[in-house]
This record gives sequence, structure tokens and C-alpha cells, in this order.
Amino acid sequence: MRRAAALLAIFVFLGTSALAQERILAFDSQVDMADDGSLAVTETIRVRAEGRDIRRGIYRDFPLQFEDAAGRMRTVGFDVRSVTRDGKPEPFRVERNRKVARVYVGDAGVFLAPGVYEYRIAYSTDRQVRFFEDHDELFWNVTGNAWMFPIDRATATITLPQGGRIGDTVSFTGAYGSRDNNAVSSISDDRRSATFATTGPLGPREGLTVGVRFAKGLIAEPDQADEMRYWLRENRDLVVLGAGLLLVLAYYLFAWSRVGRDLPAGVIVPRWDPPEGISPALTSYIDRKGLSGGGWGAIASAILSLAVKGHVRLEDVGKKTVIVMEKGAPPPLRLPVGEAALVKAIGRNGGRLELSRADGPKVKAMQASFSHAMEREHRNAFYIRNLGWVIGGLVLSILVLVATVVFGNLAEEEIALMVFLGIACVVATVVIGNAARNFSAGLAGKINAVLASGLILLMLTSMGGGILSTILEDRLPLLGGGLLALAVLNGVFYVLMGAPTPLGRRMMDGIEGLKTYIRLAEADRMNLKGAPSMSPEHYEGLLPYAVALRLEKPWTSAFQAWLMSAAAAGTAAAVGYHGPNWYGGHAFSADRFSESIGGVTSGLESSLAASMPAPKSSGSGFSGGGGFSGGGGGGGGGGGW
Repeated sequence: MRRAAALLAIFVFLGTSALAQERILAFDSQVDMADDGSLAVTETIRVRAEGRDIRRGIYRDFPLQFEDAAGRMRTVGFDVRSVTRDGKPEPFRVERNRKVARVYVGDAGVFLAPGVYEYRIAYSTDRQVRFFEDHDELFWNVTGNAWMFPIDRATATITLPQGGRIGDTVSFTGAYGSRDNNAVSSISDDRRSATFATTGPLGPREGLTVGVRFAKGLIAEPDQADEMRYWLRENRDLVVLGAGLLLVLAYYLFAWSRVGRDLPAGVIVPRWDPPEGISPALTSYIDRKGLSGGGWGAIASAILSLAVKGHVRLEDVGKKTVIVMEKGAPPPLRLPVGEAALVKAIGRNGGRLELSRADGPKVKAMQASFSHAMEREHRNAFYIRNLGWVIGGLVLSILVLVATVVFGNLAEEEIALMVFLGIACVVATVVIGNAARNFSAGLAGKINAVLASGLILLMLTSMGGGILSTILEDRLPLLGGGLLALAVLNGVFYVLMGAPTPLGRRMMDGIEGLKTYIRLAEADRMNLKGAPSMSPEHYEGLLPYAVALRLEKPWTSAFQAWLMSAAAAGTAAAVGYHGPNWYGGHAFSADRFSESIGGVTSGLESSLAASMPAPKSSGSGFSGGGGFSGGGGGGGGGGGW
């Protein structure tokens, strides 16, 4: 007797639990088609809430994309007109991306008591009619196939516009892709409306899909103007990005015309002295438009200038270069600021500085002192980068990306991609811009420029390409191309925005004249009126400038050719020349001079850089046999929150 009572209690408990399960008791959809094919839909959803999933209310997901009769993905409209609970207005909010709109029904601060509630959601949508050659149809997913709750009963009524007559109906039930038909349908006497009802309950993630066929001509097919309007609506991100790209281009063109247009170059005349007596370091600074590449080229030319003046000596110790202050030399007076900073830095290290990793921190400190002195003395005197205008362009570009996200109804993964590409845009601007600036910096500069640009493009391609092709699909060429164009646009104008000052233009013209002289063959140099004859003093005097201009090898080769011919002719200056007295290295040989001293001068810049410490570190309609549960327009699903 007690066992029977216990079993009865268990059955009662289980039955009560089943009855108390959160579920949709009834789902009814009234679909009214307007003359233009748009739909006014009213969904009445009666639910049992137990405070588990349905705590504040329900949410309803509505797909914004579906496949038309031609197999093309289309974006449909979706606008919520009203929401009620038990006949009274209920708060709601809509969150959407390019693929789906989610309607949250309820107040975030109000929790529902367990019970039965009836929600009514009225909304409008368009582009749901499918057009075929001999008929048109509406294939409508009534409930959607993504509800987390079972549905006890689902019903739907589809009503055509005045004059419309339904020719045929179809219905499917079950999970997505099912062709079961556990539903009944009927057509009104005037054949203007059709009603559908399930004959049994639907489980979680099961739904009801229905369709009606009607004659062509009832709904006008979209014309070109309609298609353009639809295209603009479903591609707002492309429209915003394209308009933003043009805006950024217009901004940069305006800025470039205001501050970035270079002054015209003057007449270039070969000259054998620096313009206005500027130092080799300043020559490099002007020619490279700043301390590019860490400023090592300018530092190397300044060290050689100090050596030629007798203030320091370069010695080879093994495979390392050592800079040594000359003992007994008079204290340097009125040195250029860069050279003065180097003398102080070497003096602070006991008058000896080894270009090796062991002395890396000291070399780094010397570089910092040199750069600070040069920038403090010469910044914006010869060349203005106009970085404020470039930053303005970058900010505008980021705003374009933000607007593309805000107005483009992008999915979460697309937004994440836009953030990634926005950061990549800034990085690419700096890297490609610096690479372009350094492209003319000799062979090493060209190699670094190509490697840096190639690396950044490879990174963007490998990391972004797969994500883009997966997420954006057929939109990849337009959206991806627009983003790449935005990055390239910033990189190009990062370079173009800089412009020389009038003083800088005059100095650049003089430096070009010096370059022309150094590159000339000996016979051509001798034909210049007033040009000095080649001599050790003339060679060493211009050697720091040749290093500053990355022309040390042709200048040294020219001197070696003169040295050998002059020595053979018995010229005293050549016969008595045993190499520069500021360099202590391999034994001097005239026929190997270019190789030895050229290697020292060209290698000094790379030795300086290398000594730095390492950093820490479906196509057919339902009437043709197609269709299934979950197909067509509408659909989605929902749940509680």
C-alpha cells in the first residue's frame, strides 16, 4: 500500500513537472500581403514561463537573408510595428546585423512570475515573394526552426491582396530539411486566403513552413529602380566604405595641395663642396629627409668627418671596429651639433667605443644623444612631414571604418574583422610609408623596403584572406578591395605629405649638385671649370659626404683609379700616400685600397646598427517538388531571456 502511494506520488510529480515545462502553447501567424508584395505579419505567441529560460520575456529571431527563385541571396526588410503582452504594450528592443534581427520582448529590470503569457509581435517585411516563369509564390517559414521550446500547436493564415486567387498550397513540418507534412490546410471560398494548422506538437528546433502559389501579374516584379534601391539597402557597408574612401582621398588631395606640394627643383649644377658648408651628418639628414633607418647613415658620416679632422681614429680589432679619441689632439672647437654630441658620448666612455654587442648599450646611448641633438637643431628647418595632416587622415579613415560597421548591419565576426583590418590599416600605413621613404637608401634600403612591404602584405593576405573569403563570400572583392585601398591610400600620402621648406629645397638642389660631381667620371670632373684635381686631401675631404649620400663606393673607386695611375706616373702625392692616417687596419695596398677602405666606410653604418643590444623580449519552387521545413522566407526562432 505504501509502495503504491509512493509510486502514485512520483507519477503525480513527474506529471506536474511535465505540465510546468516552459513551452509555446500556441503560435499563430497572420500574414497579409499588400499590392506591392510587402507583408504585414502579426504573430501571437502564447507561452508558459517558469522563470528558467523565460525570466523577463521572450526573444524572436528573424532572418534578414533568404534565397530567391534564381538561387541568389537577398536581403529583406524588417520593421517592428508593435509588441504587446496580454494585450498591453510591452517594451522591446531590436538588435540586428546583416544576417538576422533579434527582437527582445520585455523589460530587463522586470522579472515575470511563473504563468501563461500571450505575446503579439506585429512587423512588416518585403522581398519575400518568389517570381517564376509561369507563376509566383510565397514560401513562408511560419515559426522558424530554431526555437528552444516545444510548440504545442502552430497555425497560420496567408491573405493575398484584393483580386488575388490562391492556386495551390503546401506545408512541411519538423526539423530543418524535413519534408514531413503533419499539418492540414484549407483555402477560403474566394481563394484569397489559406489557413494552415499542425496536427501534432512540434519539438524544440522543429517548425511549420507553408506556401501558396498564385498567378503572375498580381505582384509586380521589381524593376531596375527597385533593384537599385534594394542593392543600396543590402550593401550599405559598401556604399559607406566607398563614399568614405572618396572622402579620405579628397581630404588628402586638399591637404597635399595645401602643405604637401614640393617646391620646384632649381637648376642642378655639379659642385665639389657641400652647400653652405653644411656637415656630412646634416647632408644625410636633408637627403634622407630625417634620421631614417635609425640615423645610422648620418652617424657614420659624422664619425668619418671627425676622423678626417683628426679628432678620432678608427681601428680594426679582429672583426670589430673601435672608435678611439686621438690623444694629444687639440680640443675640438665649434663642431656641428651632431659631431659634438658624438665627441661627448665617446669621451664619456673613456675615449674608446667598440662597435660590438658588448658595447651595445653605449652605442645606443650615443645614438640617442646624436638624434636628440640633430632633431633639436634641425627639426622642420629643411623638411616638414606634416604628420598632423596624416594623423587627420588616419582618424578620418578610422571613422569611415566605424561608420561602415554602424550603418552596414555587419555580423559580429565581420565587426571583429573590421577592427582587425582597422589596426592593420594603421600598421600598414606606417610600415609601407617608411619602406617607401627608405626605398632610395641604396641596396640595403631597397632590400629592407621590399622585405617590409612584402611582409606586411603577406601578413594581411594570410591572416585576412581566409577570414575574408569565409565571412564575406561574394563581397570579398569589393569590401576587401576597399579596405586595402584605404590602407594603401594612407601609406601613399604618408610619404607624399612631407615637403621641403624653401631653405630645404635650396639645400637639396645643392646636395644634388654634389651627388652629380661624385658620380662623374674623372675626365668629366676635370672638364668642370675650377674643379680641384683629385688628391688624397680632396678624396678624404669628400669621403664623409659620399658616405652620407651612399656614394662611398664609386667615390673610393674613382680615387683608387687615380691613385694607381698617378703612382705609376711618379706623382709624389700618390707615391707617398700610405692610406688615411685616421684608419688603422690592414696593410695599405693601392690596388686593394677600394676594397679595404670601401669596406670600412660602407660597413661602418651596418656595424653601428649591428652593435645595438638585442631587444627583450534551393532553386525550384514548392510546386515543382522543391521545399522543406525551414525553407523560404521568414523563419528564425527564438527563446527566453
